[in-house]
Amino acid sequence: MSRILPSTEKVIHTAEQLTNRKTLIKSAGLNLLTSVLPLLAGFFAVPYIMATLGEERFGILTLIWAVIGYGMMLDVGLGKALIQRISVLLGINKSDQLPKLVRTSLLASFILGTIGGVVLWFLSPQLSIWLSVSEEYRTETINALQLMAISVPFLICSISCMGVYEAHQRFGFINLVNWPIVLANFVAPFFILPYMPNLVGLVLAVVITRIIVLILLVANLKSVIPTYFKSNEIDLEVMKPQFAYGKWPAITGLVNTLLSSADRFMLSSMMGAAIVAFLTTPNYAIGRFSTFVNSSINVIFPAFGTEYIANPERCKRMYKKFIFLMTIALALPFALIAFFAEPLFSLWINPEFAEKVGLVVVLFCVSGYLQCIQSIPAAFLNAIGKPKVNSMLSIAIMPIFLGLLYILISKYAFEGAAVAIVIKSFIETTFLVTYTYNKFINVPASSEKKIKGMSGV
Repeated sequence: MSRILPSTEKVIHTAEQLTNRKTLIKSAGLNLLTSVLPLLAGFFAVPYIMATLGEERFGILTLIWAVIGYGMMLDVGLGKALIQRISVLLGINKSDQLPKLVRTSLLASFILGTIGGVVLWFLSPQLSIWLSVSEEYRTETINALQLMAISVPFLICSISCMGVYEAHQRFGFINLVNWPIVLANFVAPFFILPYMPNLVGLVLAVVITRIIVLILLVANLKSVIPTYFKSNEIDLEVMKPQFAYGKWPAITGLVNTLLSSADRFMLSSMMGAAIVAFLTTPNYAIGRFSTFVNSSINVIFPAFGTEYIANPERCKRMYKKFIFLMTIALALPFALIAFFAEPLFSLWINPEFAEKVGLVVVLFCVSGYLQCIQSIPAAFLNAIGKPKVNSMLSIAIMPIFLGLLYILISKYAFEGAAVAIVIKSFIETTFLVTYTYNKFINVPASSEKKIKGMSGV
């Protein structure tokens, strides 16, 4: 099967090629450039969607997106495990093992996604009750959730498939196939809502797009693994180490997804769905800004994994440089957004909305800044085969965060939820930066062999 999309990206397989400065800058630049598209699209689309659907239905829409976040956990860490394992194999020049590994991983991901989709379909009526959706929108919410359930297998499989391209630093192609998702989320509403002013039309566009994206991803695999379609060999044995590694990112992802959406679910159940938009809209806005940072994290994760095998000392220098640049470069942008929060949201949504969420925007700027910094040690630990640390931290902080949420929401509503998020981000960032530096970055050369073995070689 030939590639169905043209690409000028050169296929690279050696550790030196995958982690040199030119490759990393190019990959980060492509991610950064494409990140502007959803940011701009969302700037225009969110006010229109909110005005057309109304605050309650828009709040329900954000809750549906959060439910799908839970569905993504059915990946059980296979996406991260696949990136890490491919990075290691490329670092030790064993790319001949890739076709069987990738083929088996994609099949496992699709099966797990199908199970999750079926569960979500049958749970949809109960979820609409748990989310305290008003009777007026109950049927619409159930239909939207069941439609979204259809997309879950394609979404889960796409996560693993994108990991293949990430490990090969093929971010140009990843960003290209992500554009239809952006169009479905932010451009399609302008054409759908005038004729279908409800949740179902918006969700249907996303479902169709997810199916198309997976087809594009699989059809183009030959561009990074030339022998991929030359056989149909499946070997379940290769999944044992994948699940062994993947269970920890899966636990981390499950807990973090729970914690990242616990605020809106708890707020909805305690105060009603109508108030959720005052928390989720600022969170969405700051989260889009953080997408710029994620464009770099997605690049350095496989780079850390490959380079820690090929050249550990250079990997440590890369880590220190990324931490320094992230800390310095993001301070001013987040400070400016916090300072101009009210006029920015007045322009974006309306003055009344901006007045209500001003403090929340400031708090999300603080938590967003901290989360961007902590993403580097978290990626490093995953890349070198130590994902358990991230999992244990997430588990340890869960009861603290949930307790803070309940207390602060009870007293201060959505502003209290934002305060709890800041406290959580501070604890996580402080621990991860300190732990990673003391245990892995600032270690003597004699410890290299022990640490290197954690990568699964």
